Amino acid sequence: MKRVLFIFGFILIVVTGCASGKLTVNDPWARPAILSGTGAAYFIIDNPTGQADTLLSAKSDAAQAVELHTTEMQGGVMKMMPQEKIAIPANGKVEFKPGGLHVMFINLKRDLKVGDTLALTLRFQNAGEMNLQVKVQEK
Repeated sequence: MKRVLFIFGFILIVVTGCASGKLTVNDPWARPAILSGTGAAYFIIDNPTGQADTLLSAKSDAAQAVELHTTEMQGGVMKMMPQEKIAIPANGKVEFKPGGLHVMFINLKRDLKVGDTLALTLRFQNAGEMNLQVKVQEK
């Protein structure tokens, strides 16, 4: 009987672990922007796992610098503020959207035109690196 309970418990742990999935990044997109200017990318990070994670950095060959940013109201003026890292809660989602969190491209190396794509790599503390193809579009 103990052996049956042990096997059942082990199967339950394995099934629960498999059902939790893994961290994903959905619907990546960027606004059109011009050479030498700034641009931004947006997406949704979905963490169905029971373990919190942290977005540590982003990189792309489309710009000279790439930073994690948020937009905040300060003294009646909207300001973009660099973020060292962004917490991704266990069993949660974090949305990068206009007027909020975003990946900022600084000093673009080329125009970003509607229909173009650009490579973006996100580095997470636990999930490691994720390579995305970001579509440029008007939203």
